[in-house]
Formats: sequence, structure tokens, C-alpha cells
Amino acid sequence: MGWLTINSFRTVVRVDGKGRITLPLYIRRELGIEEFSSVELIVDQVRRELVIRPITSSGEYLMNLEVQLESPEKVSELVNLIVESGSELKIINCIPNPSKCLVSVSVADSTAGERLVEALSSKGFSVKVVEE
Repeated sequence: MGWLTINSFRTVVRVDGKGRITLPLYIRRELGIEEFSSVELIVDQVRRELVIRPITSSGEYLMNLEVQLESPEKVSELVNLIVESGSELKIINCIPNPSKCLVSVSVADSTAGERLVEALSSKGFSVKVVEE
């Protein structure tokens, strides 16, 4: 375990019977996590660590996409199209063979999300919206 800085702290929470944890109010306030905010879970299997990182606030619309790529080189084009659409790229995880990226983007609303999917499809990307 690493050293704690003046800007960090630790706390212990319990996992309930459904596998859920409750983030204490002071942590939610400190990190700006509100009801319906999205967080990213980062799992390090070797170190057996779980990191929870806020990626949206409650007012943002998060959209998860599965995008098939013709080749790994198309990742940069995918990222550029997302940014040019006015969306904010939150997370991108790409898997080779076949080339596929799982993408989380913040869009203004569902209409903007539909426009993004149409824009990506028109450029030859196979896009599927992934429901949580």
C-alpha cells in the first residue's frame, strides 16, 4: 500500500448481500458524486485492488458503445469523430482480434447520442449501444 498524502484518506465500508457498497456522504461530497452519477471501476487483479473513479455528474448523459473496427489503426479516427461530434470521451478499451472498442462517452442528451451513432455508422463503423 502506498503512502497517504494530505489530500487523500482511507475508510472501510462493508459489502452487502447483493455485492453493493455505500460510499460515505463526506466522500461523495468531496468527489462530487451525486445521485445518478457514473463511476468507473478499475480492478487490479495482481494487487487485488479496486479503484472507484467518478466520470460523470448527475446532469450528464453517459452512453456506452461497442464499436467494431476494420483495423486497430482506426482507433484514432474513432476518437477524432467522437470529439468532433461534441461528445466527451470518458473511457475507451480496445480489444484486438477482432478489433473492437468498448467506449463510454458523455453526450448532451439522447438525441446527441443518436447523432453520434449515426455519424460513426456513416463513416463505416459498426456501432451497438450497450445497455447497463
